[in-house]
Amino acid sequence: MNLEEKEQYWRKHYEGFKNLNISKNEYCRINFLNVSNVKKWFYKFDEQSNGKKIIPKKPVETIVSPSNFSIIEVKPEIVKTELIFRFQFNGFTLEMNQLPEPQWLAVLSKQMGV
Repeated sequence: MNLEEKEQYWRKHYEGFKNLNISKNEYCRINFLNVSNVKKWFYKFDEQSNGKKIIPKKPVETIVSPSNFSIIEVKPEIVKTELIFRFQFNGFTLEMNQLPEPQWLAVLSKQMGV
């Protein structure tokens, strides 16, 4: 992904986040994003929207030397899945997207007669 594509990707997340009333950490958890990446890009977009100029970091010189190695770029495939926990009590099914507190589950099972 080149810099322009990265900026488009993160700007889409930035615009989507602005319309929600949740924390950055919660947004990251929901969208499987790295918190430090989100904070870095969102800070950049906040600065741009406030009219401040961001001074880019000085480029690092790269020394190229002959090698027998090849450069390999690995891009992980991002697959979003939703985990559902299913509990069955006396013919009833309870589905949840996160595990409940054990105490709550114990009270529920007692009340259901399990």
